Parts: sequence; C-alpha cells; structure tokens
Amino acid sequence: MTEDGEGGDIDDDRLRICLEVLAAAAELPAEDPRLLALEQASSRLYKQTKKARKRARARVARERDRLAMAQTGRWRDWDAGRPDVGQLPEANLGQEDEDEDDTGDTLHHQRRCYVCKQPYRRLHHHYHMLCPDCAAENWSARTRRADLEGRRILLTGGRIKIGFELALMLLRDGASVWVTTRFPADAARRFAAVPDHGDFADRLHLIAIDLRYLPDVVALSERLSDALPFLDALINNAAQTVSRPPAWYRELAAFEHGQQPALGEGPAALRPRADALDFLAGFHRSCLADAQTDPEALAAFPPGARDEEGRQLDLRARNSWVLALEHLDARELVEAQLVNATAPALLAARLRPLLDRSSFADRHVVNVSAVEGQFAYANKTPRHPHTNMAKASLNMLTRTCAQDWAEAGIYINSVDTGW
Repeated sequence: MTEDGEGGDIDDDRLRICLEVLAAAAELPAEDPRLLALEQASSRLYKQTKKARKRARARVARERDRLAMAQTGRWRDWDAGRPDVGQLPEANLGQEDEDEDDTGDTLHHQRRCYVCKQPYRRLHHHYHMLCPDCAAENWSARTRRADLEGRRILLTGGRIKIGFELALMLLRDGASVWVTTRFPADAARRFAAVPDHGDFADRLHLIAIDLRYLPDVVALSERLSDALPFLDALINNAAQTVSRPPAWYRELAAFEHGQQPALGEGPAALRPRADALDFLAGFHRSCLADAQTDPEALAAFPPGARDEEGRQLDLRARNSWVLALEHLDARELVEAQLVNATAPALLAARLRPLLDRSSFADRHVVNVSAVEGQFAYANKTPRHPHTNMAKASLNMLTRTCAQDWAEAGIYINSVDTGW
C-alpha cells in the first residue's frame, strides 16, 4: 500500500494466491520457523493499513471542520477579502436578532479558544476561533451602545484596527473624538470611506503626531488645554509592538507626502508645531528613501502585497517579536517605552486639568494594555522583553494612580484587548 493510502498493483490472481497461502499457514504448527516471516509481513500490512485509514479519516474530519468554520460570519468576511472594518453594526452583524449564545456546527477535532485557551468543539455562528462562552461575550459586545452625546474624547492611534473601530463606536454614540496618528491623510481617507461618515464628520478631529517625539506630546497637551473647554476621556491606544523598517511604510509615506499641505490645516490651536511637522515629514521622507535604495526592502515588502489587515505584507524571516534581550536594537527598546508607556503617562498627567473641568460625574483614562504586561502569566517566554516591559509599565501607571484619581471621579483602567 502506498503512503497516501492508495492500493498498489495487485491483480485478482495474486490476491487469491496470497489468501490461499495465509489459509494454509494457519494450519502450520506454531513452532514452524516460516510463520515468523508471515507474522512480520502481516503485522506490517495491518499497521500500515490502519495508519492509512486513520489518516484518511483525519483528512475527511479536517475538511469537514474547515467547511463548518467557513460558514461562520468572521471566516466569510475574510474569505471574501472584505474584513468587517468600519461597517455599521447592522451591516456588520447581519444576525443581530440571534441569541448571543447561538452556535453552529460541532467540530470533529478540538480547538483551543484564542482568548481563554480552553478546548472547544461547538462553533459560534460568527466566531470560529472562540469557545462558546467567549464567543457569546464578544458577540454581545458588538452591538453594545452608550449615550456619549456631549462627551469629548482623545484617542491615540486611531487610524487602523482596534483604534479605528473604537473611534467609530465613540462617534456613532455621539461623542466628539480627537484621533492622533502618524498618517493623518490616510486616516482621513479611511474614515471618509465609512458609509455613515457624514453623520459624524463634524465631530471627528485628526491630529498629526508621532508619539516618539516627546516635545510634541507635551505641546499637544498644551494645545488641547488651550483649545478645549474640557475632556471626558483619554484612551491611550497607540502602541508599538514590532518596529517596522522605514521601507515598510513606503506606500503610506508616498500618500502622506503628496498630502503634506493638509497636515497644517484645521483649527490653529490644534495644528502641529512646525518642528513636529518637520519630524513627521522627515520620517515620511526616510521611508521613501529606504524603499528606493534598499533591494532587500523591496524583496521583504513587495509592492501592492497586503496582509489580512490590508496592510503592507511583511516577508522578513524574523522581527523583534522573536528576539531575546541581548539581540534587541537599542532604538526599538527605547521607542517601545516611549510609545507604550511614556507618552500615555505624559498625556494623562498634563491633561488632568482638562479632565477636572468636565461637568460629567464620571471621566476616564483607558490604558490599552496586553497580556505581555501581566506578571502572573504562566508561560512567559524570553522573547520580546521590550514590549513586555512597556505594557507592564503601562499597567503600573494604572495601578499607582487609579485609586487616587477615582476620588475625583476620574477612573483609570487597563484594558487587555486579548480578553
């Protein structure tokens, strides 16, 4: 029998002879030495056949599981090449009238839940990577609403992914939102593409800033304090997990470079300072220069190739996520601290007077953390210590200040988006 389970070239006559030999062998005395060769051949045949059938059953089961998962809403969105980014809740969900614990098929093979890591087989109609409990929790949150009319919120890192979706939720609930980003032209393009953009366009404000440049972090706090009567929430969402080389940003940078005059538009009090614009423009120019002169960059970041999030595909063999401390670049280690911990602390400290001026009883500072910042996590590897350090620092900011600020009605929380 071949390895893939297909039969070899055995005609009926040869098979008949084989069966006759085996039948005759059954009559031989147990001590006959010829039986050993027959036993070994028979055993080998039995084991090979058993393994081949098991592999075949496993292939069928895997395919059945794949087809079942392909029926979930999340899988269909990705398979169609249209991740549910920026869609209205009704269009995004499509099944909002279903029970939150509604489940689909039962898988043949157990899977580990992406969130809680518990094994599961029952599929949710939308989430193929979550166990029933976690799927129900996430499903119920997708349409959760809050009355944010009159609220003013500063959100860092709102151009893509969680930050972008959070900005849309806040805007659709009535808040005025100030969104920071290194790529404001691209952010404007993304928000403008949302179907209900006209409903909130006048409440969305984009701020061009690179949080690695601390002078502008301080200056932004001052500009906001002068321009706004109050602030209700600061959401420290911006993060640097893996540093990308400048060439990775080449298409973004090219678009921003063409839209450079727009960076200075908007209310005068909120325009980036000249040196901050220079810092951003210099970063954009370096992205373009690297992409044009480095052949390795062109190979690692093929033009037009996108990942599942619609971003530039990264084909590098390794990045800082897999590096131990002794192999980390000093620049990236410092940048992770600046973006993930230092800038959030500076913003919270310097915007405290704005939060105090709000007439709402509850005000909030939300520090978007990650599992990497948890000391109690059981399986801590030696890799990416710079991100672990930074998120642990952010958690300690929450732990240190939350009780004190809560006495004034300002509630500081760390949120682990993995949960």
